[in-house]
Amino acid sequence: MSTGPNRLIAHLLYGSGLRLSEALRLRVKELDVGTNRLHVRDGKGGTDRSTVLPERLHGPLRRHLKTVKAQHEADCADGVGGVYLPDAIAEKYPNAETEWRWQYVFPSTTLSEDPRSGAVRRHHRSDSAVQRAVKKAAEATRFPGVMASWCWRGTRCRRGTHNTTEGPSGLAPAAQVTPDSPHLPGDRAVEQARLREASGRGEGPPASRGATASVPDGPPSPASSTAALPSS
Repeated sequence: MSTGPNRLIAHLLYGSGLRLSEALRLRVKELDVGTNRLHVRDGKGGTDRSTVLPERLHGPLRRHLKTVKAQHEADCADGVGGVYLPDAIAEKYPNAETEWRWQYVFPSTTLSEDPRSGAVRRHHRSDSAVQRAVKKAAEATRFPGVMASWCWRGTRCRRGTHNTTEGPSGLAPAAQVTPDSPHLPGDRAVEQARLREASGRGEGPPASRGATASVPDGPPSPASSTAALPSS
């Protein structure tokens, strides 16, 4: 996947276990770099939660936000620097819509009219733009059928919670694999394809040679999950 906001969103989907809608609705104030955490507000089911913010994304996020802030300041100068706020927040803090901390981390590249208020403002990035980028990247791999944005969240949740050690970023080694890798090791279908290919070449563990390799159901045991991952 090419560099840019879509790539950064993809890393957050996998590294932080976010849903696509949650990543797109992130506000600047919800990133806590100091504690390697980010906060999801009004997630699925209307609930709030906190999750890990990978340390490896601190630099890319800072560079991205520097660009976003410059764009926001230009919008404010043009009188279109406001952002949508929930009704309760908008009523309690009428000037908050132009504050930097309330801006979207991934704003749209274009201005649009808010159908609720008629105000011209910059909404968050479109989910279809991210999905198109993911699809294009997936088509360049050998496993396009299992490379989707929703796969990365499931992979992160299954693999990231079964390792016994964590790195300095708070992420288990499984979560350090990047979404633009040839395949994601947590996906069962991809693992089966990889093992079948290795078995056909006479590689892999002795038990799998000369037979069709399979991946056992359920998550790997803590003792074996880390060793099964490719080095990052």
